[in-house]
Amino acid sequence: MTISTVIALLLIGLLFLAFLPAWPIAQAISTHFVSPMQIVKATKGYRWSLILVFFAASGVNKLVPDMSSATNAGEAIALAFCGTVVAAATLVLTASIAVTAWKFAVRRDATLDQ
Repeated sequence: MTISTVIALLLIGLLFLAFLPAWPIAQAISTHFVSPMQIVKATKGYRWSLILVFFAASGVNKLVPDMSSATNAGEAIALAFCGTVVAAATLVLTASIAVTAWKFAVRRDATLDQ
């Protein structure tokens, strides 16, 4: 019973996190406290896109093979380079998700841009 409750809460928490990429940007720009629920309400209509891109961005990091699979220094350097490229791409994707969500939220709730 408790394991299923924990799993359900974990899934709900992950879905809720997917709604919040705009929250740090709104909080950094705003002069007053922006509640997470205000962002969740302001991104209504954009939520499924956020969920899909959130999970896609987290899956991109798994594209590069593990460093332990390298058999020599050349392969290790190539894997390190590929890992760096994928990490940079993930960072850019995550930042663009946050900015897009913030722009969408500001259109729906103008108080976020104050």
